[in-house]
Amino acid sequence: MDIYLKKQVAILLILSFTLFLSSCIIPFKTRSHMRLCYSNLTDYSSSLNINRIYTIQHNLTKLGQSEFKGIDQMMLFKDGLVVMNPFTPDNKIVHLRDPKSTCESFSLITQKQLKNFYHDGAWGLFKISNDTLVVQVFNGNVRYMLSDFYSLSTYKFKLITFDSLQLVSMIHHDNKSGWKLKSSNVTSVVCNHHLTSGTAWVKREKWLYCNNK
Repeated sequence: MDIYLKKQVAILLILSFTLFLSSCIIPFKTRSHMRLCYSNLTDYSSSLNINRIYTIQHNLTKLGQSEFKGIDQMMLFKDGLVVMNPFTPDNKIVHLRDPKSTCESFSLITQKQLKNFYHDGAWGLFKISNDTLVVQVFNGNVRYMLSDFYSLSTYKFKLITFDSLQLVSMIHHDNKSGWKLKSSNVTSVVCNHHLTSGTAWVKREKWLYCNNK
């Protein structure tokens, strides 16, 4: 084996080892901001209508001047898992404001989308206590993030009725830009689908389990 080939092999080995280490280490800041834990014995279906797809429109402000308008879609599961923006096309804003389009997206799911849904989706946990719903969600599979920037977000809602929510606060941890919640509107729609939390990647994160806290 010549010197050039040896160098190439060495580089590949180093890169592979680095990626392996990054997949084994959960960023410290992500762990420190995580306040919820997972228990597969939990069932919140009697506290909130988890059969609805919740659309969250939010206006953020910075220093009372600049404004940013965003929109997210939230699916809750009775075991305490949650996923944000599961199946959305490029034109996300228009799509999520149309309940009919929201439901159609679930009827057109491909096997590839379903695989990505469980393996790479923005999954997290939620907890209901009295009239408060707290949601903590990762932007993607933490095992494949080389940076903890914006990797975890926390939403706090007030339960208005069994079918409706009000967003109270929204925090992107490690947010250095200073954006704060100014106003919001939460709507929901019932879509006929048979999705479950299934093999969501967060279920393999043992550090998230309540009995490991």
